Amino acid sequence: EAYVAAGKALQLDQTLANPHIIQGQFYWSKSHNFAHEEAINEFKKAILKDSKSFTAFEQLSLVQLHIGLFEEALSNAKKSIELEPSNYRARRYIGETLFFSGDYELSLIEFEKIPKYFAPELTQTLLALNHFYLKRPDKAIALLDDNLANSPSNSLTNSVYAIILAGNGQDSDARIKMNIALDNSKDLIHIHHLYYQLGIASAIMG
Repeated sequence: EAYVAAGKALQLDQTLANPHIIQGQFYWSKSHNFAHEEAINEFKKAILKDSKSFTAFEQLSLVQLHIGLFEEALSNAKKSIELEPSNYRARRYIGETLFFSGDYELSLIEFEKIPKYFAPELTQTLLALNHFYLKRPDKAIALLDDNLANSPSNSLTNSVYAIILAGNGQDSDARIKMNIALDNSKDLIHIHHLYYQLGIASAIMG
């Protein structure tokens, strides 16, 4: 219905940018099998019509990040921040892009600019992984313990905890955390992050 409404809006006014963002989000969804090429085209149309749309740059960065176009993703997330400095979602995409590029020091700086309350299950777990890769397991554990105090069964937090424990050679404890993560993953939107993190823990344990 949203997609059809956006199409009607464009029929009424071809100069509008926001309907393209809505249509891009429709393509970049489970219902449309995350059609990245179609989503990217829509977000680029939005930018052509409104070069100051921080949301269009942010959403374009999100898709590019997920398909490995790190340079483009970083550039567009930074443009979004330039247009709207308080856009923490775009800030997280900068941090994620640097993280998955292996630049953990710079990634850490970006994640630490994001308030703890903003999307904590994603932001704080990736921040903890940053500390782990920088060989600061104690800081990672402190972050995870803080998050588990509020949400002890959180899938993403427990899966990252499993990585830290596996890194310390505590395989049996790591498996317990992995099971907790899986048992509570039914309604998890970002489930690809969970499988990625469980894969890391499994690899460390051999």
